[in-house]
Amino acid sequence: MGSFIERKTIASLNNRIIGSTHFVTGLEIAEFPIYHRSSLLKKSIKKSKIGESTGANIVGIWKGGTLSLNPGSDEIIKRNSILLAVGNKEQLKKLKRFTH
Repeated sequence: MGSFIERKTIASLNNRIIGSTHFVTGLEIAEFPIYHRSSLLKKSIKKSKIGESTGANIVGIWKGGTLSLNPGSDEIIKRNSILLAVGNKEQLKKLKRFTH
């Protein structure tokens, strides 16, 4: 557990996607914590334009320890949110830049 947390902490400092899981050929699924300076804060998924900007798809969002699968486009991204996204490596790297 300690090494996982260490990898996630270090990953926030670089462009690597840590803890992603191979989903299907060419696609991975990964979680992205929302950091306090993220441009996504207080925006709905629709207004954030994540799909248009990155190509990644938000398939879930963690809020307060509860996972909401297939969140609606009006779902607001908050500081304690963790986005669950599907995309290829490049798309997920682009999304990661928005979460910091």
